[in-house]
Amino acid sequence: MSYGTARGDQADLALRLMRKNPEVSRFTNEIRRKLFQLREMNNLTETCRRYVDEHPDLTNEPSVLVPISVLYLHIFVLGIFGNLAVLYLTMRNRQLQTVQNIFILNLAASDVLMCLTSLPITLITNVYKTWLFASPVCKLLPLVQGASIFVSTFSLAAIALDRYNLVVRPHRIPLTSRGASMVALSLWVISVVVCMPYGWYMDVIKIPGLCGVFCTEKWPLAEVRKGYAFMVLITQFLFPFTTMAFCYYAIFSRLQHRAEKKLKKISERTQLLENSTTAAVVNTVVQDVSKTHSASEGNQRILVLAQQRRTTTILASMVLFFGLTWLPHNVVTLMIEYDEFFFHTNEGVDHTYMISTSVHLISMLNNVSNPFLYAWLNPVFREILLKTIKGSNSKSSLKQNTILKVYEFRDVDGHDFVGAKNRYALKNSGVPKNYAHLQIGLLQPPMRQLFLLLLLAASLAFVLAQTFSCAPRCQCYADPEHPSYMHLVCKWDQLNTTNLNSLPRPDLVRTLTIRCPHQYRKPSTPHAGMFQGLQNLERLELDRCQISYLPEALFAGLGQLYSLIVRNANMTDIPRELFAHVPNLMTLDLSGNKLRIEPYSLRYLSNLVHLDLSENDIAFLTNTLIPLTMLRVVTIDRNKITNIDFRRLPEELTDLSLRNNWISTIHYVPNSARHLRRLDLAGNRLEFFAGAGSSAYINVLPASLRFVDLSSNKINFLHESAMQHMQKMAVLDLQNNSLREVKMENLLGSKVSLRVYLSKNPLRCHCNIRWMLHATEKLSPTVADVSTVTCESIVDPSRVSLLTLADARNELLCKYKNICEAECPCCSAVECPCRRDCPPPCQCLRSANTASTKVCLQKCF
Repeated sequence: MSYGTARGDQADLALRLMRKNPEVSRFTNEIRRKLFQLREMNNLTETCRRYVDEHPDLTNEPSVLVPISVLYLHIFVLGIFGNLAVLYLTMRNRQLQTVQNIFILNLAASDVLMCLTSLPITLITNVYKTWLFASPVCKLLPLVQGASIFVSTFSLAAIALDRYNLVVRPHRIPLTSRGASMVALSLWVISVVVCMPYGWYMDVIKIPGLCGVFCTEKWPLAEVRKGYAFMVLITQFLFPFTTMAFCYYAIFSRLQHRAEKKLKKISERTQLLENSTTAAVVNTVVQDVSKTHSASEGNQRILVLAQQRRTTTILASMVLFFGLTWLPHNVVTLMIEYDEFFFHTNEGVDHTYMISTSVHLISMLNNVSNPFLYAWLNPVFREILLKTIKGSNSKSSLKQNTILKVYEFRDVDGHDFVGAKNRYALKNSGVPKNYAHLQIGLLQPPMRQLFLLLLLAASLAFVLAQTFSCAPRCQCYADPEHPSYMHLVCKWDQLNTTNLNSLPRPDLVRTLTIRCPHQYRKPSTPHAGMFQGLQNLERLELDRCQISYLPEALFAGLGQLYSLIVRNANMTDIPRELFAHVPNLMTLDLSGNKLRIEPYSLRYLSNLVHLDLSENDIAFLTNTLIPLTMLRVVTIDRNKITNIDFRRLPEELTDLSLRNNWISTIHYVPNSARHLRRLDLAGNRLEFFAGAGSSAYINVLPASLRFVDLSSNKINFLHESAMQHMQKMAVLDLQNNSLREVKMENLLGSKVSLRVYLSKNPLRCHCNIRWMLHATEKLSPTVADVSTVTCESIVDPSRVSLLTLADARNELLCKYKNICEAECPCCSAVECPCRRDCPPPCQCLRSANTASTKVCLQKCF
């Protein structure tokens, strides 16, 4: 066993050892959290798999993706331009600025917002399956999407109710501009309130083993989520659909009744005229008048019937199109909520994304149909639009009739349907005195409505501003603790400022990892201030990017940087002022370079806690690290260091790793390295280590140590008092050395339970190592790997056996000159029959377990 930990875990170990130190307590929690996030990001980017690779479906097939993308693009373009045209023309032309048009303007604004938020992001998410936007957008976007959808459907219901009051109940007091604005604003408020639970329970999560993050719902109870989905079905679809069906059916019935009365009047007039012409004196003038009037009555009949068919078609289209487009989306959503595996086949193929994308595409057709049904079919709007396209600025006398010209507030007999209280409103609304047509067109907002639109535009701008676009050849991840923070992992050929300049929101970036390919060896020459725009960057990693020269101002502007990794960059020197711009740096990794000495620029890092200089060409340590009073963890593995002098290290150092160097000598002075807790010297060239009583203090370990790794050295001797001064020693690793014998006296001194690792040593099966199996004292060391310890037979060195088996076979032997059998009464006498003497020139061996046998083993060599 090797007690040494991996380099990535050394900082955590050091933090555990320094928790009680009051001088660094303010750093402990922060760096622990940062290092945990660092490890999570490394696991995410190095060992993860893409969701689309693990669970492929039809949305990732080019034959399906291309047509769907084309359809989405057409709907997006048509919906945006159609609804923006409604907004623009209504606000520009006073002819369209009526009280009733507020609801249609509200509808157009919600459709524009829906096109911008729902169409592109839903398609991207359903195709890539991961969340590619900023974490705040995960909560804000569903709220905006849901609110825009609810406002759109509620506005359709409000338009139907308004027309119902105008046609079916004309004697009621009409809605004023203030009232219509308040209703429109109420629709937004109600929509936001209804959608708030949806946005509240949306969150960005990470799935172990899968790349990226996922924006999903995290409800406290599944029943609550199902109930909310059913409530959305009722409020977003059933209520508007029922309202529209009822209102337009009532309007249709009233208009049909009026048309029938009008046709009846026309028939009566025609019959009366025919009777009068037959009874009167026939002359040429009367006959001509009769024929002319009959033709006029016939034309009126045809016009009324045509208007009736047109009205029926439009009203039916409004209701049916809404129902046919939104019904599949709501039904599929409800089915998924109640059974998420409903669209999984028996072969395990998941069609959920494909079906969800298809029904969402169908529902978005409303954004295209609404401008056509509620604006283009209005002759007033159509004439204004055509004149705008032609560039005509002349003010024509626009006709006040509409597609539903039969929506008169006077019946065919001339009776006024509009009450006395309504005449003033009709007079000031631009409607002729004899006709108050129901305008199915775009509505113009008053100033309050314009303010509402500006408010919605500001909200939309905020959403777009929060959207983070990744740099080329980069992957972006949202921070799980702070959704507004972003983490970038880039794979570039060289360090390139152009790629960094393409970031739309560099202030959101908290960690940046740039990895260059293994085979690309062309050196980079980064510019001074290359990362200056990333003023909030906390962690920067540059891996495998060959750097020929580092400008001193490379890290200028990174005052918030706490972790810096410049690894495998082939650097031979560090500028003296390089780290002057990052005084808050807490962890620094310069491993995998060609440094021959500790960089002098380290003196500026007064807050440095962890330093890694592994895999360089350092041959000795200078005094550079002594002023770094906050330094706790130092890793200088795989270098060319030949000796250690603890006086060249900070006194507050707690963790030192020097694995796989050329160290053969340790220089120790009492009171140096007083706080060192862990020392890793595995893979060096040490041949022995002594105790504090040694006059030269050569190869003496500091007294404060608790964990020591001396595995894979060349140690063949332990001084008898090697550990007498190490009273806190808890773990000692001596595996894979050259020890032939280890006495218990060599390891005594610790006042805590000491665990020792001794496997892979060429131990001899001597009785002095029997203590490893049979402890005799309370604080006797414990051999943690005793089950794997082996020893060579003293009689036959080529025979190697496990220590436990050798003890069971009484093969742990000791030399003796004489030995007495058990309960021998004359053992000390000159002549004793129960005592056996080793005859010269023999060497006699006895079993260490004398209590279990009376037979002594005797061999002559």
